[in-house]
Amino acid sequence: FLANSCSKDDNNENLSGNASTVKTSITGRILDQNGTAISGATVVVAGKSTTSDIWGIYYLENVTLTKGRDIVRVSYSGKWDQICGFIPSTSRLNYVNVYMNENPLSYSINGINGGVLTLSANASVLFPPNAFINSVGVAYTGLVSVKGIQLSPDQLNFEWSAPGGDFIG
Repeated sequence: FLANSCSKDDNNENLSGNASTVKTSITGRILDQNGTAISGATVVVAGKSTTSDIWGIYYLENVTLTKGRDIVRVSYSGKWDQICGFIPSTSRLNYVNVYMNENPLSYSINGINGGVLTLSANASVLFPPNAFINSVGVAYTGLVSVKGIQLSPDQLNFEWSAPGGDFIG
């Protein structure tokens, strides 16, 4: 479970979905939470995809991106899928490194009774009774599958391990 907050960004050009685009290239490394390269990770940017090489490096050329902000999506078996935001530049090669965490275990929470997801001795998430609703607003009564991971701001490369990567809300 991750909660983060946002602050005002003075450079919010095109963050509201403006259709302005840029054509550029993007590269980076896919690493695990210890900084070890991940080979064979699937990297998708603006509908184009590639895989990371034996050093964890990926490269996509001539990609049309949203001018204000775009995202890199990475998946790899056994790791939690990661999405990292960045603001692309046309004047240089764009570098986005991605740190992937282990895929956490899945826990079942009873939709009627609620429950507690315990991540560590000092981190848990309480789901009160009837906390889950379906798409029409009715309380969900079955089992809910929940995954969670505790991230610490003190951990190596925390800013790129946290979902979103750039902390722009």
